[in-house]
Amino acid sequence: MPLVAKPLAKFNLSQSVILLLEHSRAEQDLYGQMLFGFGGKQLHRCQTREEAKLVLAGNQVDLIIVDAQLGPDDEDGYTFVRELRRSGAGFAFLPVVMITGHTPSSQITFARDSGVHFVVRKPVSPGVLLERILWIAQEARPIIECETYVGPDRRFQRLGPPKGIEGRRADDMDMEVGEPEGPDLHQDEIDQLLQPKRVAL
Repeated sequence: MPLVAKPLAKFNLSQSVILLLEHSRAEQDLYGQMLFGFGGKQLHRCQTREEAKLVLAGNQVDLIIVDAQLGPDDEDGYTFVRELRRSGAGFAFLPVVMITGHTPSSQITFARDSGVHFVVRKPVSPGVLLERILWIAQEARPIIECETYVGPDRRFQRLGPPKGIEGRRADDMDMEVGEPEGPDLHQDEIDQLLQPKRVAL
């Protein structure tokens, strides 16, 4: 079941399937406890990229949480996410949260450009992890596919292209504000529009 978050509603992951890719058993247990605390019941724990690929191939998954470092005998989490995004499979565009102990701006940029939705710094707190999961569920950023990048739209602000540069996306908005199409509303008219009204159902 897809992640669903509703404003002012109690949020839980009871119907969501989560894949946790983490080479450390101790950290698997830690993150697992957090996810169970959020209501999660269906958690696939994987230590290697190959295990994760097998889970994805045989199961419906709604969310992936991956550590940036996967141990000395495996590729890193960045490689896993890049391969996932370019796989062309049905799970290629799943939401991904990356956990890392190193957060210089270069690493954050590298993670973003690999196709992750969010990066969470260790030590991970339950509040921060839940906040990122909620953000993913509520925002639903579009997926961008081009020669150099596959992943969620990296723009958090809808400001359109810079002035003098032609937009490249269908939803890019013109920065120029046109002339008003009619007279301005009086403040009383604005207030009336915003007042709640009783309706018969």
